[in-house]
Amino acid sequence: PTGPDQGVALFHAGGGLPYSDRLFRMLPEANFYGRFLERGIGVYAMELRGERGAVNYRAFTLDRLIDTIKHMSSVAFEHNRRRKMILEGYCGHGMQALAYACAMPEDAESKFQAIALFVAPVDGTQCTELAEMVQLTPRSLVAAEMAIFKALGGFVPGDSMAFGIDMPLNTLFYKTPMGHFSAGFDKPELADVATADALTASQKRDIAGAWWITHENSARYPVAADLVSYANALFTKGVGADGSIPYAYKGTPLSFRDLRDRSTLRVFGFYGARDAMVPDRTAHCLQLLLGDRYKHVVHLHAGHISYVLSPRSWQDSNPRALKPNPIDVLLAHACERG
Repeated sequence: PTGPDQGVALFHAGGGLPYSDRLFRMLPEANFYGRFLERGIGVYAMELRGERGAVNYRAFTLDRLIDTIKHMSSVAFEHNRRRKMILEGYCGHGMQALAYACAMPEDAESKFQAIALFVAPVDGTQCTELAEMVQLTPRSLVAAEMAIFKALGGFVPGDSMAFGIDMPLNTLFYKTPMGHFSAGFDKPELADVATADALTASQKRDIAGAWWITHENSARYPVAADLVSYANALFTKGVGADGSIPYAYKGTPLSFRDLRDRSTLRVFGFYGARDAMVPDRTAHCLQLLLGDRYKHVVHLHAGHISYVLSPRSWQDSNPRALKPNPIDVLLAHACERG
């Protein structure tokens, strides 16, 4: 940490994000982890390292990811002097982190004091625009495609994942060469920039973000087929009224009841009111299932990726600041726990 040690650390449960986990440290100034480090909170980031061809995607199942979270968080826990951490998941990582906590609630409680979710699609059926694309595709076609992907390499190609996201959000054009030209044409101030050092912080962010969502980058970092199957189940079936999750860990069905009944962990959900992909209602099921152990926070000016790419919004002096600040919320909980 670059600030005074708060005695608590964040464990980022990454590993399976389309376009790569490097989004969270895209630029020195647009770095999700930086906001925690400058407040004195250490960060342990679990990431999938290596591009397509360097990773065995057939072995990269949800079971394997849950086991990896268990192992890597144990290493982090020891390094953190056995002080309990905060388990954090952003977007799809949030549901992967919750799968681990539901599969191993006692293990999670032994190392974590809370779970922090950022824009996580807990009940995917509530994410209308993204869910419709999945729900309108015949189940037989989805099953056939997944069988092919698992047989050919164990991953869903980046272009297929990108298409599934871009179609419902109407962003296909912006990722084409003509779309890139149009975006540049609308920013004539870039024409006179000779070197990267001449770019402003916002220009660096825009250019880096434009590269991150390209088809070229998505092709470098596909998503493991089993993780896509898990996501598809959340978007087609959703979370049951009894807390059941439509997937299993090594043959045992996952359920939020296990997290509730076999641990005392609190869960914090942070959502942006301007998020077109994951509306905050996706986490309402956690409010019903966990009661007072779940805190739901909606930030008026935040979108889906604002927590990463808008570092100034974490500053209380900013007119569009995140209120309440997620770090303040988590530190207040840490103080309550002693």
